[in-house]
Amino acid sequence: MKITGIIAEFNPFHNGHKYIIDCAKKNNSTHIAAAISGNFVERGDSAVISKFARAEQALKNGVDLVFEIPVSFSLSGANYYAKAGISILSSVCNEIVFGSECGDIDILKNTADLLDTYEVNELIKQYIKTGINFPSAREKALKNQKLLNQNKILTLKNPNDILGVEYIRAAKELNLQSNLKFKTFKRQGAEHNSLLTKNEFASASYLRNIILNSLNANKNENTDKNINNENIEHCKRFMPKSAFDILVNEYNSGRISDINNLYLAVKAKILLKNEEMFYNITDVSEGIEKKIIKAAQNSKTLDELYFNVKSKRYTLSRIRRIILNSFLDIDNSYLQLPLPYLRVLAFNKKGEEILKTAKNKNLNIITSLKKAENLNDAAKKLSKKEFDAGNIYSLTYNEVNNDKSFLNEYTQKIIKK
Repeated sequence: MKITGIIAEFNPFHNGHKYIIDCAKKNNSTHIAAAISGNFVERGDSAVISKFARAEQALKNGVDLVFEIPVSFSLSGANYYAKAGISILSSVCNEIVFGSECGDIDILKNTADLLDTYEVNELIKQYIKTGINFPSAREKALKNQKLLNQNKILTLKNPNDILGVEYIRAAKELNLQSNLKFKTFKRQGAEHNSLLTKNEFASASYLRNIILNSLNANKNENTDKNINNENIEHCKRFMPKSAFDILVNEYNSGRISDINNLYLAVKAKILLKNEEMFYNITDVSEGIEKKIIKAAQNSKTLDELYFNVKSKRYTLSRIRRIILNSFLDIDNSYLQLPLPYLRVLAFNKKGEEILKTAKNKNLNIITSLKKAENLNDAAKKLSKKEFDAGNIYSLTYNEVNNDKSFLNEYTQKIIKK
């Protein structure tokens, strides 16, 4: 049995994801486990369809077992997101595979090693002092070292390369580098956030735009809200059929998420806060809380709010995460919690076989969030936040066909195949 792990968002699941899974199987993987983001994702947004729908998409396309990355970690920067994913999968996997723009694991490992050196971290600090944001400072520091270093390294401009490097660094931080092998396959087709397509490949960003634009067109024009909409049908080319069929069902049931539906609630929450209430939110520093409160007073949409807060020091993703974490009351204390349980969202017969091999027998593997309440204080705190986030996520739905059901985390059934 060769169990391979994949960390992903599947937002939504597309042909590029299927390609990585197929590559893993061609590389002799017999079982595939995935750790996926919950209903809110790293870019500071809601997932276009729920984690259960995305878990089912994965299960029908080669994944055998799907774990959830808790909301506090899936709604964090790449380092915490990677650390959570690696922590989860290391319990059942000996290998992690991922897609990357460079497609060269040795280059990614060299870059990860260099990022952990004193010299590079000092350079990053110096560049940040000039007023640029962290990603730009890191890129400049690595470029500086690349001129001096004979080893092949990246300057980390591409999102999947960045995540790959963070997976490797997380394994080292958790002392798992001797237990986990890493393998990367070159990403196929369109770039991560590209709105262009290539053959049968399109980015998740491209597909989300199609889905949300179709919903908004239907809502604004009062047209027939049926999946036969030409725009939605265009997604079919870039998704496995079973994944597309699940998207169809979610669309027709009114379960498509648009973060903009939360705007008034987000604005109200910000205006009820004072500056001190932002201090413990992850990524908050340098007076950004003042800009957020002022922007909320003068903005009419979420995009306008983000734009009014943006500066050289803060990327849009970081701003979106700060605002959404503030809205959900997720502070730094959640990121310091050890993972008290592994929550299973979906599994098949092979997935059951994976669970039987779990290396840490003391680890709590749960299929119901309700069970987490009685494990320990950390589990109670984390599961309560997950429950609240699930209810909030339901408010992001566009109510096609007047479906107003809430995603109750305690009663939601696990996906079994």
